Amino acid sequence: LPDETHVQFGPTEWETDPDYRYPKTTVVKGYCNENPMAVDERDWDWKECDFIDFGDLWMAARGGEGGTWGIMTSLVYQLHPRPVGGHRYMKFLPLTNNTDMWEDILNNTDMARSIDEAVEDFKIEFYLEPTTLGVSEEDSNACGCDWATHPHFKLPPVTTLDELLHPGEAVCMGEKAGEAWAAAWKKYVLEGRGKEMLLASGFTLSQLEEMSGWAYGDEWRNKAAAVLENPGESLLDLDDSSKDGR
Repeated sequence: LPDETHVQFGPTEWETDPDYRYPKTTVVKGYCNENPMAVDERDWDWKECDFIDFGDLWMAARGGEGGTWGIMTSLVYQLHPRPVGGHRYMKFLPLTNNTDMWEDILNNTDMARSIDEAVEDFKIEFYLEPTTLGVSEEDSNACGCDWATHPHFKLPPVTTLDELLHPGEAVCMGEKAGEAWAAAWKKYVLEGRGKEMLLASGFTLSQLEEMSGWAYGDEWRNKAAAVLENPGESLLDLDDSSKDGR
């Protein structure tokens, strides 16, 4: 802290509320290091201290309120071995034969906003509650590097500038994680919360079916183009190990 007090703190008690998705922190506890100058961490002496409001400190560390700056107390890097096949830039590419219909939808402010909300909600589930989408923790952790890509859906043609500014929604390390991302989006739209959200916004079931196949990376472009020429072919064929364009 600015006064050179060395502290560690965090939430110790929570309460659940049916109106909220995640538990609410109710008690934050912390300790002060009475021997902060010791080089060896084993010599640090953590004691309870009552002269610091750890509740306020926890709020500040989480960013405070009203857009204030947060306090970075530590960084944890989650590293993964580079998988065979490298990484996949995951995108939403609406390759469709119904261009006029989707242009009208994407130009509808309310419907376009509902798509953005659904995408962000999907990401929260994929990263924080992957099992609800049938995704393993391993595949969830293998995807990240989230970009603020808005709007999330943009009809082709995709320009070089678009590629530079919006390389994708996420990067998934390896083909397996990339497939998990695409399959999870399909499940979210057709069976999960996304279905309810989007139907309530005016989308039809047939539109959701088409939309469910749009969460793929740039490596699937040739595959997607082939689907447009052969509508009977499945866009997401998890059993097919020979992916075009990879």
